[in-house]
Amino acid sequence: MFMKNTLSFIRVFSQFLSTLTLFTLRQSVHVILFIKHPHDYKCFHHKLVET
Repeated sequence: MFMKNTLSFIRVFSQFLSTLTLFTLRQSVHVILFIKHPHDYKCFHHKLVET
């Protein structure tokens, strides 16, 4: 019983971690884009918002 609970917890936790990592990666990509190409970033962002 205990092992089963632990395994399910690990599965949920790893899923949460991967989601968090993806989110962080996306945020950092946005920040880098914004710093390097502010103008391009605005166009890119508008496209994202529109779709």
